[in-house]
Amino acid sequence: MTSANRLPEFPDVPAVAESFPGFDFAGWWVLAAPTGVPAEVVTRVNREMGVIMNDPEVIEKLRNAGFRTRGGGTLC
Repeated sequence: MTSANRLPEFPDVPAVAESFPGFDFAGWWVLAAPTGVPAEVVTRVNREMGVIMNDPEVIEKLRNAGFRTRGGGTLC
């Protein structure tokens, strides 16, 4: 586990931080658009992705596939 703590689903799998204190790696996914996309489109897509990534059903499906989410966000 590259997160800071063991996952409850895998209590016998040590986190990397147990061998390397302070280690905490979270991967990320990105949704990108070309330059020039109107700001209102970027805002709406960001808002909708936030709703999707915080949906309990989506979170459960991601967990079942081995992923964890902290929700959506943007750098814009």
